Parts: sequence; C-alpha cells; structure tokens
Amino acid sequence: MPVAAAGLRYPKVSQTVSWTTRYKPAASKKAHLLLAGVMWTAVGGALVGVGIFWLFEGGTSYRVLLLALAVAGGAAKSRWALEPAGRRIVERIQARGDGTCLGGFIGWRMWLLVALFATLGRILRGGLLPHAVVGWLYAAIGTGLLLASRLAWGAWLAEPRSRRKADSPIPAKAGSDSEEGATAMIDARNRPYRQLRECIVCHGNRQERMEQVVDALWNALKNTGVSWIGFYLPGEGEMVLGPCRDKPACSPIGMHGACGQAFKEEKAIVVHDVAELGENYIACDPDDRSEVVVPLFDERGKCWAVLDADSHEVGSFSEDDAAGLTAVMLAAGLTQTA
Repeated sequence: MPVAAAGLRYPKVSQTVSWTTRYKPAASKKAHLLLAGVMWTAVGGALVGVGIFWLFEGGTSYRVLLLALAVAGGAAKSRWALEPAGRRIVERIQARGDGTCLGGFIGWRMWLLVALFATLGRILRGGLLPHAVVGWLYAAIGTGLLLASRLAWGAWLAEPRSRRKADSPIPAKAGSDSEEGATAMIDARNRPYRQLRECIVCHGNRQERMEQVVDALWNALKNTGVSWIGFYLPGEGEMVLGPCRDKPACSPIGMHGACGQAFKEEKAIVVHDVAELGENYIACDPDDRSEVVVPLFDERGKCWAVLDADSHEVGSFSEDDAAGLTAVMLAAGLTQTA
C-alpha cells in the first residue's frame, strides 16, 4: 500500500548546508591538476624571464656562465626539493577526489610558504641585493619550477576526462562476436601508457620504485577496466607478492600460473580469457576474467620479477597493453630491456 494511502507521515528533515560548502568553487581532479600545472609553469616562466632580464642588465661578459649555473642549480633544486613536493601535491589532489575546493590543490601551509616567498621576492627587488644576484636566484628557482611542473602536466594528461567516459566501454555491435566487442572496449579505454612513460619519476631503491610506480599505474588505470595491478617476485619454486594496488592478492603462488610462466619463459603473456587456462589459472579474485603479465629484467638481462594486471572483463588486454606496461617499467628504471 502507498505510504500516503496508509495515512503515515514522516518527520520533515532539515538539511543545513554551511555557506562555505554551498559557495565554494568546487572542481574535478583534472581541473586541480591543470591549475597546478598552469601555476608552476606560469610562475616558473615569469621568474626565468625576469631573472634573465636582470642578469644581463649590466652586460654579457660573464652573465652567460651565471645563467648556465642558474639552470644547473635550478635542475638540482627541482631534483631534490621541488619534485618530491610536486609528487606530494599530485598525490594530494588524487586522494581528495572530485568536487573539492579549487584552492585546495595545495595545503594551507604551502599557501603560507608561497606568500612568504612572494614577500621575500618583493624585499629583494627593493634593492637589498644587486639585480644580477637577484636575477640569478630568480632564474634558478624558475628553472626548478618549470622542470617540476611536468609532474602536474603528466598527471593531468593521465587523468581520464570524466569517470563516466572512462567506465563506459563501447559495446559490441549487434551481430558481432565477443572478440570484436572486446577489441572495441580496449580501444575505447585509451590507457595512458605514453603519458605515464613521459611523466613518471621514481627515486630510491628497487622496492621504493616498485611502490611508486604501482601507485602511479593504479591511479592512471583504475578507471579503464583494470581491477588489480601488482608485482610478483620469485621465491623458492614459487612467486611472492610485492607492492600492489588496490587490494591484497594470493601469496605465494605456484610457478604454473601466468606469472610463473612469464617469469620462466621471460616473455609477456596476454590472457584473453582466464577460463582458457584451466588448472593453470590461479584465482585470487573470482571475478577476474583476463590478465596481462610482463617480465622485468635487471642489468644482466636476467628476469627478476613480473608485473601483473587483472580485469573483470574478458578480452580487456592486448599486446599493446604488454608493450605499454613494459615501456612504463623501462621509464621507471625497473627493467632494462623492452
């Protein structure tokens, strides 16, 4: 019986929304990443421009050498200070998700630091130091910002335009077989391997690099049909789980599965339908339907681990995925041969 007909009444619930929530300029992750890239590039470019102008204001005798030193100093600053900060900002944006405040792509402490540097720059421009010295500092800092900005631009390119679009593969046309439909879905996802390869920056030992790259891969591929991604390393007659996203997996696993076969044969394996593997399939997630595994090689050309990606859809991977993942591993310094 309908509620109204039954004579039942529910209390009216008042939902109070604060004015800060109602009027805040909310934006998507992609917009935040774009803003971060534009901000770093604009500020860096402006500093380099002003720095060069002041550096050459008094002539060109030794200023070219000073400019070269400024670029070198800026590259070092980017490598050891700005890039780690940039990665934290990108991770903050990705963790906050869509619909967050437009100015929140960096925290309030970072905004205070920006204000402090802006004030310091104004004091320096007031004549506290010679223009050549200030120009050198500007050129160095600007170079560092420009180099570090590629992290935001790379993440912006890798971020899907909209979740709905990324989660909605092109269905197979009526009358087409399942293989054609699977190919259409793969083409529609347009997985951003090239952007990842160009922007990924990994530091530290092998374990730290694996953790960094698996996070980057998951953030870029989780909305493209990938249900899990991670590393497996060899043990004593078995494969042991390494860093992975975004849920636990079986460990250890036998060498008879796709990971073990890829490791032993030292070649990539693309599994169109895991049902075809029969007893050789190791089912960590019963919903998985397809898989791609790529081997990783050390400096001696010996396979030391494999990267495994799974999907809940049949035919989700192709040889292009194997090549794309291998290229990302090469850029991250985790394999020496493609």
